[in-house]
Amino acid sequence: MNSIKKIIFGLTIVLSFSYCNHRQKDPDELVEHDYIKEIGGIYYFCDCEEHCGDKKMNTRGENYYENGKVRNTWKLVNGEPDGLWTYYDSLGKKTMLITFNKGSTINKTKY
Repeated sequence: MNSIKKIIFGLTIVLSFSYCNHRQKDPDELVEHDYIKEIGGIYYFCDCEEHCGDKKMNTRGENYYENGKVRNTWKLVNGEPDGLWTYYDSLGKKTMLITFNKGSTINKTKY
């Protein structure tokens, strides 16, 4: 019986830790970058598989269409989306705004 309690305790710790490192990702989030990888809704610096997941990202960036127009602008703080994210169509017309606060979607407006 003691070993069952230890197993249950161990699983509780693992599940609690796993839950702390995950967030519900907004379906419209778009971050495309060679050195950023999303794991469980958290964005990490990832220059190789060995170090992937060690460092949560604090950065901002843009994604582009093949024609060179900006697809969206984004910002990450402690690995989570933050601030105003702006999305555009391939002609440069604004299509959506999403406001994040520490990884949570606060407001979303589609045009």
